[in-house]
Parts: sequence; C-alpha cells; structure tokens
Amino acid sequence: MACIDVAGFRYCDNSFVLFWFFCMVPCLSCPDCGKQQSTSRIIGGTIAKIGSWPWQLSLQFRGSHVCGGVLISPDFVLSAAHSLSPTNWKVYGGMVSLNSLPEPYLVEKIILDENYNKTTNDQDVALLKLKSPVTFNDKVQPACLPAFDQNFAHGTQCWTSGFGTTQAGSDLMEVTVDIIDTRVCNSRDVYEGLVTDNMICAGKLEGGKDSCQGDSGGPLVCQGKSRFYLVGITSWGAGCGGKNKPGVYTKVSRVLPWIYTSMHVSVKGERITKG
Repeated sequence: MACIDVAGFRYCDNSFVLFWFFCMVPCLSCPDCGKQQSTSRIIGGTIAKIGSWPWQLSLQFRGSHVCGGVLISPDFVLSAAHSLSPTNWKVYGGMVSLNSLPEPYLVEKIILDENYNKTTNDQDVALLKLKSPVTFNDKVQPACLPAFDQNFAHGTQCWTSGFGTTQAGSDLMEVTVDIIDTRVCNSRDVYEGLVTDNMICAGKLEGGKDSCQGDSGGPLVCQGKSRFYLVGITSWGAGCGGKNKPGVYTKVSRVLPWIYTSMHVSVKGERITKG
C-alpha cells in the first residue's frame, strides 16, 4: 500500500485514509459517495437530469451564481481558488436549474491553498467549510475522493458538469470528455508547457466539448467500478471547445494531502505541526 507523510501524519492510498480521520471529519468516505441516484443521463453537452450529479453545487455571491463546487463530505466543499475572493457566500445543491433554488447552505470559512499561483493557476483549489452539515438524500450526495495513486489513463471517458454563465442559461449541463495525456497537453500545438504536474487535461483535441459548458470550481469525475471519483476541479483553458484547447483541471490526487490536512485543521481548530 502506497503512503505519504504530510504534516506529521501518514495518509495511505485510499480515500478512507486513517481511523483518526474518520472521527475528525465525519463521512469523508461515505459508503454511498460517488453514486448517482438517477440512472438515466443525457450525454453530450445537454441538460442533466435530477440526481445525475448530486455532488454538483452552485456557489453564489449576492444572489448570483459565480462558480461551481463539489460536495465531498457533509461539512466540506471543494472549488477553484481563483473564483473565491469575496465573503458571504451561499451554497446550493440538489437542483438542476438556478431558477428553482432550495434553502442555501451557509459558509463558515474559505481556505485557499497557500501554494496557489494566480499567474500560472497552479494548485487552483479551495476548501469551503459549511456552518451546518448537509443532510444527504437522493439529490445531494458527495463525490468520492480518489486514492493517491489512482490514475485514469489517456483516453478515459469522464464527465464534467456545471451551470455555466447566466448568459448561457440556468440549467445544469453535462458533457463527456476524454482524459488527455499531460505530454500531449504540453505539446507545441496545445498548451506549450503550461500544464503542471498538479493539473490534468480533459476534452476533445478536435474541439466541440469542453468544461466551458460547465464552470470554474465544478467537477471532473471518472467512473471506477460503480462509483464516480473526483479527478479534477475545473480551472482554466483557452477559449471554449476550440481545436487543441481542452479544459485544464486541478488534479485532485495531487492536492489530497492539502485537502486532508485542511479539513483536519478546520474540524479540530488547531494548527498541525510536525512533531
């Protein structure tokens, strides 16, 4: 079993981590994570059905949708750091249209990855701690976090979703995309070395399908057995669905140590140090 040491703790290669973490962060590895409650999907840049992507959230500021988010436990949401500068956010989940919103979840705190680089978008990830835990139901469920060494090969078909911009409409959209090898994504014809080890590319090199149909902070999920794993967080790209310009996502497996440590600190209310 592969393990990694972070801030004095050892994390091993599954999203269930260690017994102490189960106690500190309830339901990080919920038995029903990554499961769709709706078995029917409309694929290819079209409207999602209720329950298709129950971890998809809308992050709103002053009554307007700003970016997407991903539910990973009853208390925590992942999103993109570049989207989250203001305060007083509200989080909505369990719907497929911004025209019919449920009661919001309020945000207690926002934690940005301290290594986030605004210039390169490296480690573009943020963690939101909710004031009250989410109650899971058929419409609201967490995505599974991947294992540290869980990789999805070049060409693997995955899915991204999002509410897009207000100009594009208010419905939750979904689209299939393919994982693209980082070497291909860093080639001269694509992004010329701009994709770091903390990023992952997905889309179609021929164009036409992109996370532009979703929005920043939303999920890139891939299916493993009967569950969906959060492989990426929508981060950046060049244009929308253009040839040789796929979407670029924060690679979740690369920021797992930061996620786990930040969740632990938030729950315990203490600073983790090596000792």
